[in-house]
Amino acid sequence: VRINGLAAAEAFNLFQAEMRFTKIFSTVSSLNNPPVFIFFLKSWTMLHGIQEGWIRMPSVFFASVTSILIYQIGRKYISFQVGLFSALAFTSSTIVKLISEEASIYPFLMLLSVLSMFFYLIILKNPKSKLGNVFLIIVNFLLVYSHFYGITIIVSQLFFLLIISRNQDKIIKTILRNNIILLFLFIPCILMLFKRISFIKSHGSWL
Repeated sequence: VRINGLAAAEAFNLFQAEMRFTKIFSTVSSLNNPPVFIFFLKSWTMLHGIQEGWIRMPSVFFASVTSILIYQIGRKYISFQVGLFSALAFTSSTIVKLISEEASIYPFLMLLSVLSMFFYLIILKNPKSKLGNVFLIIVNFLLVYSHFYGITIIVSQLFFLLIISRNQDKIIKTILRNNIILLFLFIPCILMLFKRISFIKSHGSWL
């Protein structure tokens, strides 16, 4: 007898992903988070069906790329030793091992969070970087449309602006401009966010 090893979160994601695209759009307000990962999972299962190894493969890939990016950030901005140690610490952590074996949003969220900080640091170094600004907006758009907790990454980046010296006006203006653009792009999900906050206030959250 073959045992289905899919966890509860995986089953919920797959249940949503098996709907038609139009049905997913119509049920967006009832989801826990914005639907980017659901759309991705639906597209992924359309390629090769629903098999445990296949649907979990993206999570392994996302976690692996995240480790490489952590190494690159540490090596570029601090030292080779810091980059290597950080990447190894991330890769060997229990939580990363667990979520990288699940078809869940969290490996994708980790990758987007680190990518966001990667491009953010590029802008801090060179606020005129066109590619850095474009990719930061794209990554942050995917971040907030994947999970509401992605907003905490944006907030941490804005908070860092408070401790930047006053002669960094170009950096501050660039980051603020990017986030104003992001805010306009996020308008369709604001109502959904308020509904989710209201639900958490009345029912609590497992987190």
